[in-house]
Amino acid sequence: MTGEKFLDKIFKDLYLSDEVLHTSLKSNTKYKNIKAYMERLERIHGKATTEHRKNLIKRLYYDKYVIKENSIPNGMDKNKIITDQANSLERWLDYLTNDNIKWPMWIKYWVFQGVLKIGTYDEAHDVYMKRSKKTTAPFIDVNPEVLNKCINIVLKYVKESDIDDIELKKLVESGSFVKLYEKFEKIYRDNIANNSDKFDGIWKVYRMESEQIALQKEKNGEIPEYLRLYNSLKNRSTGWCTGISLQSAKTQICGGSNLFRDYKGGDFYCYFTKDKNGEYKIPRIAIGMEGHNKIAEIRGIDVSQNLELGLEDVVKDKLKEMNFLTKEDVLNYLKIIENMKKITLLNKKFARGEEFSVDELKFIYQLDGPVKNFGLFGDNRLENIANSIDDKMVYDKLDFEYKVKFIISLSKKFRLAKFNKKEFKIKDKEVLLQAIASYFNSIEYADPILFDDREFMLKAIKICDQSFTRASLKLKKDKKFILEAIKTNYFVYYYLDNEVLTDDSFKKKATLYQKWAKFQDGVSNLVGKKDRVK
Repeated sequence: MTGEKFLDKIFKDLYLSDEVLHTSLKSNTKYKNIKAYMERLERIHGKATTEHRKNLIKRLYYDKYVIKENSIPNGMDKNKIITDQANSLERWLDYLTNDNIKWPMWIKYWVFQGVLKIGTYDEAHDVYMKRSKKTTAPFIDVNPEVLNKCINIVLKYVKESDIDDIELKKLVESGSFVKLYEKFEKIYRDNIANNSDKFDGIWKVYRMESEQIALQKEKNGEIPEYLRLYNSLKNRSTGWCTGISLQSAKTQICGGSNLFRDYKGGDFYCYFTKDKNGEYKIPRIAIGMEGHNKIAEIRGIDVSQNLELGLEDVVKDKLKEMNFLTKEDVLNYLKIIENMKKITLLNKKFARGEEFSVDELKFIYQLDGPVKNFGLFGDNRLENIANSIDDKMVYDKLDFEYKVKFIISLSKKFRLAKFNKKEFKIKDKEVLLQAIASYFNSIEYADPILFDDREFMLKAIKICDQSFTRASLKLKKDKKFILEAIKTNYFVYYYLDNEVLTDDSFKKKATLYQKWAKFQDGVSNLVGKKDRVK
């Protein structure tokens, strides 16, 4: 079976859907049509190489799949519901489109369509409710271990059509991502439930060795290090690739590449706590190394592979003990531990309803750069706090430099823009112009009155030609303003309405202005180049 045949079996008439036929022919076989559609999706996401382009694609997904305001019952916090859905959907999009994950597009499509059908978890019946357009709950969290198991068994089925476990084979054949995810997550939860709640534990180390040495050990009847590592982690619900795949464990110890990234090979430190039998077999912390002296990553076992709260000092003590690490490495990870503790304190402060200081607000909104953590997807606690704070209140407390950073930050977050109905507008022209210079979408925060302000709009257009599209209708029909705008930025010509260009004499004048502005721009660039050479 091929991936296209699997999709056709699961999604009836997919090959006849409008989105598939958009880039294929009815005369093609249905499998060719589906394959062409998957290739199209691959191209679209492949072209999204910049943050701006990625955000444009995300917005399309949000518009289509995030609940609409009129579908939310009165009395509920509509802004929070929409925001939470957008953020939870973004985590799935980021995970599935990660450049280092090499799954074929057809299986990513299958996963994504399945995620769109999963509603809230019904604990009483141990099942997920069906999701609809009126479901107010966020999309489920990404659980890498559960997701990998779902994908691996489907890939095996498509490649070999041979699965020993009868129950699992039926689930795969049904094509239901929801039921398969439900099955593996139940196993995951059972494993977690059996973990000891105490953090008292021991560190074990698995030493780097070459593939040749590992092979020789196997021939001699000895257990190579990568196999020791895999056996200690498999079926332990860590979410780590070293416990999901034998090959991943091998690439960690011996070097090579797997679905997620290239490994140079290195030691692997793991912190184990006691199981029910009092044996140190429950993995809680992983420190993957490059060689013997450099840390590649540190992971915990929560859903996003962050450290569980309370384990920060265990890592801190281990780092201090590893005297072979560079000072830079140690300081970097100690800073992350400090961040985690700070987030915990801020979370408690937020729960108590206490007011944040200006420096705390800068940290919460990450205005001095991303707050690093140990997980794959960041620490949702900061995001949750930020989503619940009045943005205008924060803006008013900041000085000019941080006002600019704040507007840029908000413009890049899709918890705002269309989804945040409490979105505020500002009249601070200089703040907006500096923000637009760094990120065009910052113009979203301009008070509509500024779109009728000739001076402001011309400055914005000089920075970015797209600013012309936000000018008021009055300015867009003002021929004197249009010519001035073209003179400021010749690309404006391409945004003019046909209605304006029906006047032949004006069209000629506008064309001349465009050519002159383009020439002047060329001269300016040439002079700039000469200056740089000098």
